[in-house]
Amino acid sequence: IKCRFSSAHNLSFVQHFSNMLSFSAPWAGQQANRVSLLRRADSGVARSSSLLLRTAIWPESCANRSSFASGTAVATVAAAAAASLRRKWRPHRQEQMRKVAAKSAMLTATTPLKLHLYDHCPFCVRAELVLGWLGLKCERILYNYGEGADPEKCDGNGYEPSSGPVKLTGFKMLPVLEGDVVPTTGNMVGMRKSLEICSFLIASAQGGESIAPATGRGDLDAWLKRFARVDGQLIKPRIIKMPVKDWSDPRDAAYSKWKYTSQQGFDYAAAEAATPSLLTEMATLLQELEPLLRGTTADGCPCINVWGLSIDDVLVLPLLRNLTCVAGLEWPALARKYVEMGCSKGGVKLYSEYAC
Repeated sequence: IKCRFSSAHNLSFVQHFSNMLSFSAPWAGQQANRVSLLRRADSGVARSSSLLLRTAIWPESCANRSSFASGTAVATVAAAAAASLRRKWRPHRQEQMRKVAAKSAMLTATTPLKLHLYDHCPFCVRAELVLGWLGLKCERILYNYGEGADPEKCDGNGYEPSSGPVKLTGFKMLPVLEGDVVPTTGNMVGMRKSLEICSFLIASAQGGESIAPATGRGDLDAWLKRFARVDGQLIKPRIIKMPVKDWSDPRDAAYSKWKYTSQQGFDYAAAEAATPSLLTEMATLLQELEPLLRGTTADGCPCINVWGLSIDDVLVLPLLRNLTCVAGLEWPALARKYVEMGCSKGGVKLYSEYAC
């Protein structure tokens, strides 16, 4: 060994690097691959030592830093990392790895899961659709929309500010996916944010439909922007009349109306008065959607892309599902088939029978 570490800081780097190898490499638990692990250490240490040279934390006693990075000192670091790895490798590491593997086990139809949601929420329906398409069962737990809102912060609207979704994650926000195998953060009882839930489910599920990533198609994005200018005006005055848990307390609809009028300047009376023209605009938008439906699943369900269901469908279908609460809307045949079959495959009920 030709170069010595002049400080405990530099030695701690070697120990930290070897710790990283022994803990993070998923193949470290296999004895047959330990030689491969140590070989991989060489290139990793070389890159790390190069970085350390640039940041000037190697000891000044090294006269030629470039030769230090490429020569015997690299071997010194690699050897120290390997020695630390051998010292630290114990049976309890294998047990730790087994626990990690069990935590990320594949989801099956029998994996216990709970989905906390609002029935009317498009973000919640995203997760519900993916669960259904993947053939995963879950307990469906519904909440009142006003529960968890703080009346002191909402002009007297809302009730029980520490209850409802708040007791799950600290936020009045759904969906939340709960289960023993579901990754969580801090003291939260489950995973929140709809697309994170969808990503986790798709990555972990065994069987069910294949669901592709979003494409970022410009034509679809442009249509969604046009759609957003019309759909809220039709849906907001009507969705609060649907006979679901979300609105079972009169304070729920009151909170919703306060939220959209005070926070977004929505005018319920004006929107209802504009219904005839809004229905015409929406019918045109639904006709424009049909050419964007380029594919069909194996069981005949229309979908946005030729290769089958994708996150694009996850973004669009919940919006169309809520649109079924609007009476008098003319649906083109393909668009109607899309929302009916897509939601049915996911186990999501439409609002058609309650349309108003």
